[in-house]
Amino acid sequence: MLQEVDLIYAYKKIVIPIEIKSGSTGSLRSLHQFIDISAHPFAIRVYGGEFKARKNNYTIRQPYLLLNLPYYLGTRIAEYAEWLTNQSLQITPSSRLPYPFSIKKVPIFIGTFLLIL
Repeated sequence: MLQEVDLIYAYKKIVIPIEIKSGSTGSLRSLHQFIDISAHPFAIRVYGGEFKARKNNYTIRQPYLLLNLPYYLGTRIAEYAEWLTNQSLQITPSSRLPYPFSIKKVPIFIGTFLLIL
């Protein structure tokens, strides 16, 4: 049965699948299926875990690079997609990740509270 990805992000001529997970674990079956029919090896997961990139070998046709972004970096997908598409499948745990891109502190008013994010 075919699965569906949550979002796609078009970067240059590449359509990158994005899965949004409610926690730090979960099946990525839809990403695997997308990569199996895709001409590129890039995918992104936005989730409640830590920031990391890794080579994933769970597809039938080809391995792929999975960029795991914590929720708070979800608004930075454009910058990270550019970085991801410039990587090779030889990425290792020690590969330098662009973490984090310069994040500006933004005041957010919630009711009578002021949060500096």
